[in-house]
Amino acid sequence: MSPVADFSRLAPGELRVRWFAAHAVMLLKAKDGLQDRFPLLENVFLIHAESPKAAWDKAWLRASEDQDYGSGTLTFDDKPAMWIVLGIRKVVECDIPEERPDHGREVTYTTLTAASEEDAKRFAKGDPVTIHLED
Repeated sequence: MSPVADFSRLAPGELRVRWFAAHAVMLLKAKDGLQDRFPLLENVFLIHAESPKAAWDKAWLRASEDQDYGSGTLTFDDKPAMWIVLGIRKVVECDIPEERPDHGREVTYTTLTAASEEDAKRFAKGDPVTIHLED
């Protein structure tokens, strides 16, 4: 299958491949298990799939490629560490699924709430602030 489907050849009702943004959550974990904070990384992968379920499955496979059980070079607080895939947080269908995503296309979103407008502005600047994740 080509990475971009040619929909002009599909019969009515035939399966169409769509684009999804999959949010994979990874944990940086000390190999000795002793740590007082738990850094998370949310990777967003563009996934080409027939359905949200297929996109979810493909996202797991893709995220697993980045999992690192401690190849020897990764450290956390000067201790050997590893990246572990915790899960797929959400899968979002891109706003025009029949087309290949292009420049400026919205491919995902996250809904957040700030306690104040000032906190929202600090968040937008990249400053540390407590934000509530809604989705």
